[in-house]
Amino acid sequence: MNINLRKQLLPELKLLFIVSTHGNEGFSIPVLKKLVTKYPRDEWGYDWIIGNPEALKQKKRFTQADLNRSAPGDLNSPLYEERRAAEIIEIAEGYDMIVDIHGTVSPCDMVKIISRPTVENLALTAIFPELVNIIWYSARSLKKGPTVQFMTKPAIELECAMTDPEIEEKLFQVLARALLMKREMSWIKLTATLAQQEWFQVTGRATSYDTQAKELQPLVTEQGTVYPFLTNQYRETPYYLLKRIKIEDTFLYQ
Repeated sequence: MNINLRKQLLPELKLLFIVSTHGNEGFSIPVLKKLVTKYPRDEWGYDWIIGNPEALKQKKRFTQADLNRSAPGDLNSPLYEERRAAEIIEIAEGYDMIVDIHGTVSPCDMVKIISRPTVENLALTAIFPELVNIIWYSARSLKKGPTVQFMTKPAIELECAMTDPEIEEKLFQVLARALLMKREMSWIKLTATLAQQEWFQVTGRATSYDTQAKELQPLVTEQGTVYPFLTNQYRETPYYLLKRIKIEDTFLYQ
């Protein structure tokens, strides 16, 4: 990363929101349109783009390949999503911070996902202090994986429950508070909140479904206590397994 967030003023940093990286997750588009009317982009220092416009038109998760598994991409690839992944990473270079907004059909609360736990990415999570943090890091995905994992600027994901009838209003409030904190708070004050937040780490995936599994609620197994995440999101994975950690544990992965 070539930016030290702790030495810069938040109002001077430009934030990019990415929506509909998956074409069937367009729920956040009306939220960003509303955000623009209430908080003008130039005045509040942010912008937003649609991640996968072609898949959005078709109302499909993707057209040829999962965009969020196609980075760093290739501008000359025959696959649309690989070309788009490279385009998005180039676009992100024009901003100081990036937040990629995703949706899920699992009944989870809104959470932050940090796919590459660098100091800068951990610092970026501080503008959403009310949300749980999930470290989802895999060295294997550094070869091909989420777009935010290949950005040279601080970048994280938000995961939202699309089935929640109030999700659009909840997301709007979360983004509006983030813009307010970006304008009024210093990085030193914000990052001081990190130790007070909840932190989890993905450790694996369940091979069979447990009827007692509830989103981010402790589940006692033969291997110990785990916290299920993204239940019923993927056909091949009943849910992912999380363990609770502390902020200082994340530095082991940097």
